[in-house]
Amino acid sequence: MARRIHRRIYDDCRIVPIDLECLLRAIGLPVEYVKLRSVDEYLYRNPESGVQFLLVNNRKRRVRQRFSLAHGIGHYFLHPDMRGAFSVGIEKSSADWEADRFAEELLMPEEKFKSFYQGFSFMPYLELVNYLALVFDVSRQAVQVRIRHLNLIGG
Repeated sequence: MARRIHRRIYDDCRIVPIDLECLLRAIGLPVEYVKLRSVDEYLYRNPESGVQFLLVNNRKRRVRQRFSLAHGIGHYFLHPDMRGAFSVGIEKSSADWEADRFAEELLMPEEKFKSFYQGFSFMPYLELVNYLALVFDVSRQAVQVRIRHLNLIGG
């Protein structure tokens, strides 16, 4: 799903990192950065107007906010009837796992990620992780998870 959305709505630019604000405008989902106490993002529907928007915790690092935006977009498309708070934690619902995988693909599209990974695989592993984190504007942890999910290295 994330791959189709990336191609249909955003692929004109063919750049990484993806401009999530541009994507949000294209799909008509407003975003606000606010102080949230215990969650990373909150997909909200105004009960009176029916308008939806995504609240993102402004206390988090920018790369964490980007993942939260992509995660919220995942919920928006994958779970249209589910609205509420989404947080990264130990106990996640299957919907949260799905939104995480969606966010991975949106932020680090498989084809582009593999191309960069293979093109720079001569680098020591930690340097490669740091480089990919800069290229895709994500955290080092997100890069390492993506590498594992794509089975690019053993162990």
